[in-house]
Amino acid sequence: MPTSSYQDNNLLSTPGGSTSSSEKQNRSFKAESQITIPKLEPLPVLPSKVEFHHQGPHFMIVIAPEHTELPPDKRIRVAWSTISVSLNCFAPDRSHTITIRQSERKVAQVEIGNPEYGDKIGTVWLDNAAYWLDNNDTYWISDVLTTGKNGFFTVAFGWKHTVQWNFNNVVLLWNCTLEIKQCYLVVDGKAQHLLASLSFPSVQFEGNRITKKVPASISFGKNIDNTLRLPVLVSALIIERRRVLG
Repeated sequence: MPTSSYQDNNLLSTPGGSTSSSEKQNRSFKAESQITIPKLEPLPVLPSKVEFHHQGPHFMIVIAPEHTELPPDKRIRVAWSTISVSLNCFAPDRSHTITIRQSERKVAQVEIGNPEYGDKIGTVWLDNAAYWLDNNDTYWISDVLTTGKNGFFTVAFGWKHTVQWNFNNVVLLWNCTLEIKQCYLVVDGKAQHLLASLSFPSVQFEGNRITKKVPASISFGKNIDNTLRLPVLVSALIIERRRVLG
């Protein structure tokens, strides 16, 4: 059965009142990924740049840089998106589900590493467009996100490493040749419009001492269609996972 069997649907639950010792003991058996997520405030203007900041071991916010200095309870309310991770209890060491929410609405979900899927990477769901194992319209991550030229003459531009996202009639092409990855919208078979740039996290040192941690970030183009921001975000998450795991 698809990842819906394993996903944590209780991430929005809000515990209230005082907690007795017996209740605390019972809660210790619950998944650590459970976290109280307040309702996000609608953003009047979508940010041109967002950063990824951890709020806990299984929870991250995607937020504009100018809001990162706010207190945690206020910072989470102005986040563009939240990202939570729940483990597959039957294979916690290798399988997990990533859920992306905007306000209280789930807008995307990616399951990775389910042993039942064999050599497939996992499954992906975006904003009411679901592609699962038992559907006629099945799409695996390995089908949606593919590496190589994919028919594009990218080598002529010095693009030696590209990744294509093709999902629900949206085709993106990531140029992953340089340190900063660039995402283009593909129109009529050509990468025509620069949509976004992805910068991976980094650490700055002085001798053996860490002086600064720079979070991962996405910078959006000025004229990006708002409907394309979510595919850019989801594909960027998978690309970053591939980079980290090699």
